[in-house]
Amino acid sequence: MVLCASAFAATPAQQLTIVYDHTAVRPDLKTDWGFSALVDFHGLRLLFDVGSKPEIFLQNLKQLGIDKSSIQFTMISHEHASHSGGLYKVLPEGLIYFLDSFSKRYPEADAVGLEVKRVKAPAQLGPGLYSTGETEQALVIETSKGLVMLVSCAHPGIAKMVETVEKQRNAKSIRMIVGGLHMYEQSERQIRPVVAQLQKLNVESVVLGHCTGDLALRIFRECYGERFATAGAGKIIPLE
Repeated sequence: MVLCASAFAATPAQQLTIVYDHTAVRPDLKTDWGFSALVDFHGLRLLFDVGSKPEIFLQNLKQLGIDKSSIQFTMISHEHASHSGGLYKVLPEGLIYFLDSFSKRYPEADAVGLEVKRVKAPAQLGPGLYSTGETEQALVIETSKGLVMLVSCAHPGIAKMVETVEKQRNAKSIRMIVGGLHMYEQSERQIRPVVAQLQKLNVESVVLGHCTGDLALRIFRECYGERFATAGAGKIIPLE
């Protein structure tokens, strides 16, 4: 099912807003281990993951001036609690996209009025919005300036995920990767070849947080220079 854009005038211009992260760019936003981002794109409002703790997610949403009833559909990247914690306490009625491999949570979704869509393969979710499917869903946003990848932890390996997206979308580059790369326990000898591979795959820029790790952030900053930025709750990234 591909959602059509609906008229809700309060939706901002095309942008990505980080709602939940272990750092924040504003002092009024709470921080915690977990990740969530809101995507506004061509009249659609998609929530990508919900972080760990419902109270923090809802407080940050309020501080950001986002009415949760304006969220039209939700995508859960994988089942770890830092991305799906308190799921059924925080979401309004609407569509929710799970990978088909997830454990059966559908009765809980039904109880709060969520309509479950099981993702078995790469799928279009709306105009310019795509799920990669696979073992961990990434969201691919097809902007006029190139592809933006929104990832949660990149457990399968970020280079492998980039290769998958470029193949799926018949693309030769990725404009931007946003999210966490799960490198916080890796050594410099493990991290540098991955960064080099991403550059070889023509990943133009990165905005990284959550589980990427301080060492990896330092190496990415060194290698990407002005094309590197840290994430953090409250960060707004223009998409067009």
